[in-house]
Amino acid sequence: MPEKGLLYGYIIPLLTVILFIILIAITIINVYYRSRVSTGEIIAGDIEQLAHLFKDIENSCEIIDFDSQITPINFLTVKKGGFIGSTIGSMNVRYPEKWKGPYVQENPEVQGIPYQIVKTDNGYFITPGNGVVLPNRKTVGKEIFLDEQADIQALIQDKEGLRYEDKPLAAKIDTHPITTLDVLTAEDIGEDMASAQQQWLEENNKSRSGAQLAMN
Repeated sequence: MPEKGLLYGYIIPLLTVILFIILIAITIINVYYRSRVSTGEIIAGDIEQLAHLFKDIENSCEIIDFDSQITPINFLTVKKGGFIGSTIGSMNVRYPEKWKGPYVQENPEVQGIPYQIVKTDNGYFITPGNGVVLPNRKTVGKEIFLDEQADIQALIQDKEGLRYEDKPLAAKIDTHPITTLDVLTAEDIGEDMASAQQQWLEENNKSRSGAQLAMN
């Protein structure tokens, strides 16, 4: 009888506690894994969507450049005609009249942080914003530092960088930067306009002089 009392009094409660701890551990691991999967899938999906949007903008408006080395993507909700000049947010375009915004109802974010455009020596890239913790537990802007020398193409291929399983967590975007030919063409247009104005003034003055002589 004492042995049976000992069994019910100590061993069974101990086993119950151990089982409870195991169940809690499994739940925590499961939630953590799901969180990592969810974050990776969300970022990969958003990057793919943003890449398509910027390709559409590039095809219609021709992106020249961005004002900063890191530009938050917070301007896709700008409406057509809702800006002045050729700059939308911090993005400069060649044909602002072809802007078709708003492209989204809300600018996409992850972990409350907007995505960003990063200027590097190899071009412009869409990436998660600085401060975002990736599925590999590295933080953008800290362990993954994105300055102008960053090799984002290589990071896209690295699971310890900007890759989740077989999905990239960054994407390159095409641009149409201003070239020397553009500058020369603009200067030629300016010179042609000035020459045409001068010719018009000379012809106008000749006409007036002729009219005055005829009157005299």
